[in-house]
Amino acid sequence: MIREIIDNVLRLFILLLIQGLVLNEMELGTWIVPYIYILFILKLPFETPNWFVLFLSFGCGLLMDTFTNTPGLHISSCVFLGFARPTVLRFYSPREGYEYGMKPSVQSMGLTWFLYYSIWMVISFNLWFFFMEVFNFSEFFTTLLRVIISSFFALLIIMITQYFSFGRRVNG
Repeated sequence: MIREIIDNVLRLFILLLIQGLVLNEMELGTWIVPYIYILFILKLPFETPNWFVLFLSFGCGLLMDTFTNTPGLHISSCVFLGFARPTVLRFYSPREGYEYGMKPSVQSMGLTWFLYYSIWMVISFNLWFFFMEVFNFSEFFTTLLRVIISSFFALLIIMITQYFSFGRRVNG
């Protein structure tokens, strides 16, 4: 239990540092903004109570807002993601349910499951984030294109990190 808490806190700070110091500082143009720090929320254990997921999502968003000086934008997006997480997990739940102690990852759930789960979560986050950032529908299609491009690159980085993550090797 203590080891899992330490792993999650460490994951949060590593992802926030990578996001804040590397990805946010790269000149990828205005269209590509890969937010991979949400991997912290995606990889929380299945047994995490929904209220605690929302609390952790708020804290993660608060830290990112502090890092990027965007008051409330990351908080609202992360809390939305934490709110959507149980629905997406129920939608992709195996017939026999999730086993105790399993975590959402390629290693434990398989590539296809994690890819579908990540696609829905990343697109949901980016839709909320970019439309809240613009806060009008006059630029609907440009914002939608930005969501698609940023989601693609975020998913690419997230899937790459799954294969370089600590722990067991992936078997297929």
